[in-house]
Amino acid sequence: MGQGKTEAALVWLERWNARRDSGGYVALPTQATATQLYSRVKKFLEHRFARPLGQEIPLLLVHGAADLVDEVEFFPTQISGEEGQSQQATVATGEWFVPRKRALLAPFGVGTIDQALLAVLMVRHVFVRLFGLAAKPVIIDEVHAYDTYMTTLLERLLEWLGALESPVALLSATLPIARRNALLQAYTAGRWRQRPNPIPAATYPRLTWVDAEGAPHAQSIDDSPKPVRTVRLEPIPDDPAEVATFLAQKLAQKGCAAVICNTVRRAQDLFQALHDHFAEHERGLLHARFLAQDRRDREQRYLRWFGPTGEERPSRFVLVTTQIVEQSLDVDFDLLVSDLAPVDLLFQRLGRLHRHQRKRPPGLEAPLLAVRWPLSRGEEPQFDRGSLAVYDHYVLLRSWWELRNRTSLHLPDDIADLIESVYSEDPTPPATLAGPLQVVWQQSWERLQRTRQAERDQARQARIPDPNREAAPTELLKSPPREETEASVPAGLRAVTRLAEPSLEMVVLRAAQEVDQHLRTAVALAGSKRLDRGLVQALLARAVTISNRRLYRALDQLTPPPAFAATPALYRARLVVVAPDGRPSEPAGLPFRLDPALGVVVERSEDVE
Repeated sequence: MGQGKTEAALVWLERWNARRDSGGYVALPTQATATQLYSRVKKFLEHRFARPLGQEIPLLLVHGAADLVDEVEFFPTQISGEEGQSQQATVATGEWFVPRKRALLAPFGVGTIDQALLAVLMVRHVFVRLFGLAAKPVIIDEVHAYDTYMTTLLERLLEWLGALESPVALLSATLPIARRNALLQAYTAGRWRQRPNPIPAATYPRLTWVDAEGAPHAQSIDDSPKPVRTVRLEPIPDDPAEVATFLAQKLAQKGCAAVICNTVRRAQDLFQALHDHFAEHERGLLHARFLAQDRRDREQRYLRWFGPTGEERPSRFVLVTTQIVEQSLDVDFDLLVSDLAPVDLLFQRLGRLHRHQRKRPPGLEAPLLAVRWPLSRGEEPQFDRGSLAVYDHYVLLRSWWELRNRTSLHLPDDIADLIESVYSEDPTPPATLAGPLQVVWQQSWERLQRTRQAERDQARQARIPDPNREAAPTELLKSPPREETEASVPAGLRAVTRLAEPSLEMVVLRAAQEVDQHLRTAVALAGSKRLDRGLVQALLARAVTISNRRLYRALDQLTPPPAFAATPALYRARLVVVAPDGRPSEPAGLPFRLDPALGVVVERSEDVE
């Protein structure tokens, strides 16, 4: 982690373009990581071409919030359909002018993995996405971060990229060997219609590649200027008040800490618990349930404070966040506190601890990872419901078992062994495991296998055939194409790249603010006409994606304004007005409030948050 994989991949991309100017697409797991890398790729390409990027060398950022990034080209809003074409068809046509629709056709693009995966789903115009990727170098970062469903889609994507002779670089610091081999096999099958020979052994960290004849190679990489380092591992109680006290003690003089939580609710609860120990300017919160512009402002601020240069780095600060900072973000902290998570993701989180060379505050000179240790019932760990909704029980249980007696981690020496132990396909419980816990171990393994098989089956039904089938191109969509939407479409007809809860965009306007009142009036006056660019951008800045089941169901019952239905970037959004106290007033009764410090706070219910 933090040893330059991304920079190496960009050099690889430059070498390919020096030979054939074929462009490239860089795929990342989240919007935040894609936005940060967009700026890095832009600087790299400007250096490569020795001039600012423009129409001659377009670079697009591709994800749901890309329209809010100032330097990204926006889309035209005045789109005329063919004579007699319905408004719905015209709006769907207009979606092609939204960056996420045309990104793969641009020479260079940076975006989420979802945009590439749509190239192997049975969606309308799938051939256009495949055409956009043909012979184009593709970089897929954090390739370990995807579940069985996404990995099954990714394997089909690699088959097609191989058949299209698109060179691919897959990046990860924590990829299990079995998954590495499966991904390599998928590309080889698409490119050479054969299974690869056995991959040579090489110690971690390593580079694995396949040459122009389809032969695999592996080589250990040991050119890091950083020596092997030891990270002290300390379990702390999984209680917000005790975590706050622990942080106050460790940061008594100065220092910057990150607390990575598994859910938004846990992050909000912990942030509130810090109130008695840290002043307002000494604590911050970052998660996906802030309005888009607020989230972007926070991301930019914390990247500036905790990035490589440490510009404006505070002397004492606690950033409470979710998995947003877990991957690809180049941020650095003196102390790290984390919820217990799968061991490979804990290693990813460790990549934000002492990432850069700088003088550390007294008492924090040695890296320390404090893990919020789950309570136990007998000998069985009791993982919180939110974490179990995000991560598989069996993987959490094995991670807990491997870490329970450790007081330190040695990097990079421990990374490969621990990951292989946790992700081993041998489900045999350890002999020293207590009898009741052995039963839990076996039952959770069986549930995991059923879940994996269900996800594989669902992905296989959704993806297009493999490229080596003897079939005409029209056979790609032999089944009815699916829709690239989640709103108002039956589940069986959706084309989804992730098996997540269904979501909707919620545009939130404040009744007490003059600017928001102006936006509300403008939307009302527009009637069923499309909204202009500036108005759309202003509304998108006040949007937040909602997947909480209770709030989603309530939003799904609302009818969007006619102007939203006529505007490609907003036709899946709902409009809500909140009173000065942050509670919804139009319509009233929605189960949330908008808090300036906490973001959207969903009312507690039986739903997992």
